[in-house]
Amino acid sequence: MKTNQNYIIVLASLLAFNFNIIVKAQESLVNKDRQGESTLCFIENQGQFEDDKIRYKFSSKGLNLLVSEEGVTFQLFKRQQEKQEDSNTNSSFILKKDIISVETIKLDLYNGKIENENIIPQNELISFNNYFSSKSPDGLKGIKKFQTLLIKDVYENIDWKFYISKEGALKYDFIVREGGDYKDIILQYSSLSPLRISDQGELILQTNVGDIKEDRPVSFYENRELETTFNIRSQHKEIEENKITYTSLIHFEINANFDENIGNSKLIIDPQINWSTFFGGTGNDEF
Repeated sequence: MKTNQNYIIVLASLLAFNFNIIVKAQESLVNKDRQGESTLCFIENQGQFEDDKIRYKFSSKGLNLLVSEEGVTFQLFKRQQEKQEDSNTNSSFILKKDIISVETIKLDLYNGKIENENIIPQNELISFNNYFSSKSPDGLKGIKKFQTLLIKDVYENIDWKFYISKEGALKYDFIVREGGDYKDIILQYSSLSPLRISDQGELILQTNVGDIKEDRPVSFYENRELETTFNIRSQHKEIEENKITYTSLIHFEINANFDENIGNSKLIIDPQINWSTFFGGTGNDEF
């Protein structure tokens, strides 16, 4: 009887050991997958952000992009360190104080709409975030991250898609389905400085802490590449309480013999947002 008991104990130990190996192997595979994931992503808001209207947030070095029903907000920031001598001691220690300069550019869709139920996250990442803050002292765990946001029907039969490209660039597409008209798409920017279009056809959004450049767009329809340009429809300067703001309307123009009646194929208008030239890379640097 004692021999049987020993056998049962040994068998149970072996089973537990094998189970532990399987679990460790699975954890190793998950960690390996996580290591290969891009750090660029859209993070869902489960209450960890100060503004509850924000649905998703993209963060990278020098840039936050916030998505809500009210539109898209670019927060450009520059983190600098100011050296200060420690006056509380007789030592020669130098204290470093972080100073963050922030400027905001608001992007709305003129005569368009964004509804919460139409903001659809896609391509969920394996990894997730945990947050602990004064707002959530008990912590918010398992916050999901995604590589794509699809905002459906921002105009009739037109979707707006934000995503991280294979090259690690932040991009957005307008997807015009059957019955949609790309001429309905009008981008409305609110900024502290006027927008301009470069000689290369890039849309330049200027700020005091750096610039955002949207590369010249290109459109695709039925396996054809269509030459496309940004055009400034209007730009107004407003002064209110000694604060100057500019409201700019931008539309796309397709310079080709293009049949504007979209059939079963989709028209894709494809710009690319580029801020790394001005901020030195795309590594994470949230604030």
